[in-house]
Order: sequence, then C-alpha cells, then structure tokens
Amino acid sequence: MLPLLLAACTPDLDARAHVAAPAPAPVHVPTWPDDPGALHPPPIDVPPDHRPSTVFLVAGHGARDNEGNLGAWCTREQDFTLRTTDALAHLLASTGQFGVVRARTGEQRPSYAARLRHLARSGASLLIELHSDSRAHSVVQNGTSAAGEPCWRDDSEPGFTVLVHDRGEADLVTRRLALARALALALADTGFPPWVGDYNGLYEADAVPGVWRDRRNLYMLRQPAVPSVIVETHNARDGRETLRWDEPATRDAFGRAVVTALLRYERSVRGQ
Repeated sequence: MLPLLLAACTPDLDARAHVAAPAPAPVHVPTWPDDPGALHPPPIDVPPDHRPSTVFLVAGHGARDNEGNLGAWCTREQDFTLRTTDALAHLLASTGQFGVVRARTGEQRPSYAARLRHLARSGASLLIELHSDSRAHSVVQNGTSAAGEPCWRDDSEPGFTVLVHDRGEADLVTRRLALARALALALADTGFPPWVGDYNGLYEADAVPGVWRDRRNLYMLRQPAVPSVIVETHNARDGRETLRWDEPATRDAFGRAVVTALLRYERSVRGQ
C-alpha cells in the first residue's frame, strides 16, 4: 500500500501549472494636460453646402473693476481670455466660413450691457464667451503677483466646462443646449478632459459631460437673443493646464474643436 499512500500525498503538478498568474499592473496612459500629445486636433472639414455665418466672440472679464481670477502662474483671467480669443478669432476667420465680431479687443473695457448692444448690431447668429475657471480643494501658494497678491495652485481639478442657460423661450433654449453640447463633445473628442466635479448648486450637470446648466442666472447667458454659452477653457489654478494654454498647439487644437462644433451645431439646427 505504500505506493498508493505516496501517490495520495504527492501534489498535483498539472493543477499547479494551471494556477492563474497575477494580473499585470494596469498601464498608465498619460492624458492631457500631462501629455501634450494626447490632443488630437480635428481637421477642418467644411461641407460644400455650408452657408457662412457670423460668430460673436467675447473675451471674458475686462470690464471696469472686473479683471477675473489670478491663475497659478499669476496670469489675470482678463489677459488670458483676450489672448485666447485673439487666436480663436484668427482661426475662425481663416476658414473663410465664419465672420467674427469681437466684443473686446486691445485695451477696450466695455461694460457687459455695451457688449450686448454690440451683439444686437452685429448680425451674429451665436455668442461664445471664453473664461478660465478657478476651482480647488487644497491650494498652495505658487508665487506672488506684481501687486503682491498670492497666486494659488492646485493640480487636482483639471478640465473644461461649458455653461448654458436652460430657461426661457423654448426654441432658444433648444439651440443653446445644442450649441453647448456640440462644443463639449468636440472638445472631449479632441482630448480636452471635461471637468466632472461639483459646482455646489451654482450649475447643474447636463447629461453630456462638460455641460453645466446655469443656476446663477448669469447675464451673458440669459440675456442674449441668440444662443450663447460660456466656455471655461480650463482650471486657472492648475499649473499644468495653465502652461499648456500658453502653447500655440493647445490654442490651435481648441480652435479646430470649436470649428468642428460649430459645423455640427449648424447642421443640427438646419435639421440635417
């Protein structure tokens, strides 16, 4: 019986050979803003039947006593939005398909009421206003402005948002939402991450990531007679995003995403 006892006590070598190996560690794929190569600017593909239209661009803030936030690298929001709107206006005009009217250029400091009067005279079919957001959970000081103000940094809240007002006349609300969603989808497709945090009641998340419905009753969202949105391009307190937005490649990718979104939006409102 000894051979049988030895056989009963011998481990099953075949069974051991089939024990699953430990799962490999997940591969970390860098995303934007850590990896600038994560942006994939779409080609500008204008359909042959596209009818040129006019876009009213607003560089956010820049009114009297309204300079906006102070970012991680001590950049004023009103200065950032002006530079970014300059680049977007140039790209839109270069397509030959979009006329551009600017609410604010150079050293101008028009009031928000003056901007809307300008919009009414412009013949523009929609309004896009650019801002940078200012969000954080725990900040550290990242320098001091020329005026001695602290510049705060927190890299934990990156991403864009598109703000839209969803109350009022039904057809206008439908077009506002269509514009906001087209922009958010095109930006996400390009590689810009939508922010998915919590605005604590100031805005309500839409079904499309990155779109937020205004609960503050913001003047430039509720008042225009044409569809209007505010694009918070990034978190100004995120030092990585802020540096990326100083790069021409980022502004080009953003502009191409906006062109793509506008073409999609116009097709949708024309029922095509």
